Amino acid sequence: MFCNNIGKHTVKSVKDSGKIIVMSDNSKWEVYSLDKFTSKAWGFADRVTVKSDIGSKFRIERKTRNGKIEKVRATFVN
Repeated sequence: MFCNNIGKHTVKSVKDSGKIIVMSDNSKWEVYSLDKFTSKAWGFADRVTVKSDIGSKFRIERKTRNGKIEKVRATFVN
């Protein structure tokens, strides 16, 4: 599956306790259930990077203020 949303993004909103991430370009990402505990702490205007992973899966990464990289696995919804 080809996805042209790979690269740097800004978070517009995080919904359903971290299960859905909406980016500023209105792309939607469904986070794996085990990773939603990480993404539910993310919020408006957070800068993230979407990277290709195995098959049609993706990794979304956010750098915290202390330099730690938080990663969640997700699938592209639309």
